[in-house]
Amino acid sequence: MPAWEPSDAISVTPAVTPPLRVGLIERLPEVQVSALRAGVTAIAYFLTAMLGEALAFPSAPVSALWAPNAILFAALLSAPTRHWWMYLLAIVPVHFTAQLPVSPFSQVFIQYVVNCAESVLGAMALLCLERRPIAFDRLSATANLIVIGSLAVPFATSVAMAAGFALAGVGGDFWLTTVARTLTNAFATMTLVPLIDHVIAHRPHVRTRLTGREAAEALLIASSLFLIGIAVFVWPEPNGDHMPALLYAPVPILLWATVRFGITAACTSVLLVGAAATIGILHGNGPFVTDDPVENALWLVLFLIVTSAPLLLLASVLEERRQTSAALLTSEVLHRAVLASLQNQIAVLDQSGVVINANDSWRQGVAKLARPIVLPGENYFTANAAGAERGDAVCLSVHKHLQPVMSGAEQRCQFEFSVRGPDGMYWFEQTIEALQRPEGGIVITISDATARKRAELEVEDQQQQLARLARFATLGEFAGAIAHEIRQPLAAILANAEAAALQLLERRPDLAVVREAVDDIIADDLRAAEVIQRLRSMLHNAEPERLPMRLNDVVNESLLLARGDLARRGVTANAYFEPALPSILGDRVQIQQVVLNLIINACDAMVDVPEERRQLTLTTRRIGDDDEIEFRVCDSGCGIDEKLIGRIFEPFVTSKAGGLGLGLSISKSIVEAHGGRMWAENIFPGAAFHIVLPGMKTHDYSLARPFASVSVDSPHPLRH
Repeated sequence: MPAWEPSDAISVTPAVTPPLRVGLIERLPEVQVSALRAGVTAIAYFLTAMLGEALAFPSAPVSALWAPNAILFAALLSAPTRHWWMYLLAIVPVHFTAQLPVSPFSQVFIQYVVNCAESVLGAMALLCLERRPIAFDRLSATANLIVIGSLAVPFATSVAMAAGFALAGVGGDFWLTTVARTLTNAFATMTLVPLIDHVIAHRPHVRTRLTGREAAEALLIASSLFLIGIAVFVWPEPNGDHMPALLYAPVPILLWATVRFGITAACTSVLLVGAAATIGILHGNGPFVTDDPVENALWLVLFLIVTSAPLLLLASVLEERRQTSAALLTSEVLHRAVLASLQNQIAVLDQSGVVINANDSWRQGVAKLARPIVLPGENYFTANAAGAERGDAVCLSVHKHLQPVMSGAEQRCQFEFSVRGPDGMYWFEQTIEALQRPEGGIVITISDATARKRAELEVEDQQQQLARLARFATLGEFAGAIAHEIRQPLAAILANAEAAALQLLERRPDLAVVREAVDDIIADDLRAAEVIQRLRSMLHNAEPERLPMRLNDVVNESLLLARGDLARRGVTANAYFEPALPSILGDRVQIQQVVLNLIINACDAMVDVPEERRQLTLTTRRIGDDDEIEFRVCDSGCGIDEKLIGRIFEPFVTSKAGGLGLGLSISKSIVEAHGGRMWAENIFPGAAFHIVLPGMKTHDYSLARPFASVSVDSPHPLRH
């Protein structure tokens, strides 16, 4: 070879040994695998270098088959970056062994440095621009390979090589070296790198086995290219009249191969055309034979570059489209399978409200709905609007919630509706959610909530029954106090009646005394009636009734009910009520039940405390500037066990020997049902239970009145 010749021209067929992927290599450490692959790359580099030296164009300083640089480029792309030094070091002996017999040492050294720089720069550029693993079935990867790896980097390194040759005094024409090396490297990189990647690199999605029909088609394509190559590039005499037109003859076959078999076929077909053209030039025939051997080689390489670039781009576009179509088909199949497996009714609507897809449950409809289902192709919005005009309550609700989501004002809404069926009520939950896609649309889901609603109603009914039983248990504890309360007015009535009767036996009865006795009888009777009425209210199994009430009144009534029990237990009650508190909205009996339960619990907690220290404190107050009212019950007992304080409101958790552990659980449920909160804490001495209830926003303070003191016939009176 002349001294200026670049030793990295084109290659027609790769001579790379496929990397071992099975057996022992899978069990080797990563470093050993990289070393083994670097050795395989070095062998391929040496063999293709020797083949390139043997097949140089006659009288032209350009090699027809030069693949080492493209092989190193492809090897670096598939290798870990931290192991690239192994590949660069492995080709040192084979590069100098192949080049030193025909070129001086300085030229061989410059070629090694520049060739390595070209492979490293090209691989680094692609790895920075594309995600790993590099796959040339993506259009962006192929375009970057052509523009950067095949043109920009080879041109820059060719200029550097020509300059190095000039400085070392071993080069010829500067620009001829630059142009020749750029073109030959561009074609080698453009065809061999994608081919090596698809044939040798592991790509799970690449189908490597052909069916019999496909194998016959591939054989037909190869035979056609061979015959056309002979007819166009080998057989014709040089300088024929139709030489330029003959260059178009292989194009239909190249397109056929590219469309049917993708990147691999495109690269292989262009290499076959290049091989045929090279054979023609070596025999002095074909459209590229002129009087200048250098022009023959360069025009051939330029033709192959111009032919292969659009074929590679076309193959990448087709492969990318095929993968996209396959992914879309898989997604649609999965989408249909998921929709079909769901029991809920699901429909997908476009922006105008037309049903574009629905699962089997939607298509079949639910008999419980007792209404027609809007099928795909029909307008769901129009159907519900028509139902709303007829006064259908469900359609009215759907229409009201559908509008904001259709207009984009809301992203999601959820509501429930009920339908009366032949065997009772059925409940459904409907969700309307906007689709996050450019063309818009919504998804409608209807799920049967009947079982859940019936379970909720059953639990609610059980809670009410449990609360009623708890009221019976609480009133059982108050039996003595209630008897005491009724005994007093009855005894007073009897005494007053006897006094009036004795007075009437006199000849001249004192009517003023009789009237006073009758007035006392009436007052005592009313007092007994109040006690009985409170007892009936507590025992009455009615639906909860939410009415405005004063919390101070409820606490005061509870103290009246508990007065006898407090006296029997020797407990002194201290009540501190903040006047003119906002009214609360709730069920009077349930709130009274909570207060009574806390009073009884406080009394039980002070059983082991000396009688003179049994202090019960009840407080009501407003919290800050909010319309919230706090009710607090404090005792001077032994406090709450630290092991139980975190679970004191759980069902069946109690510190009483004969307790059920339901009172505090029910009380907290009642408070939370009224929009409040309840908690407990240990204080010194004893424990405190807090209840916070929301007050009504508007108050009628004209109804507020001071509380009268409550007294009991015991040495421990209530203090207000």
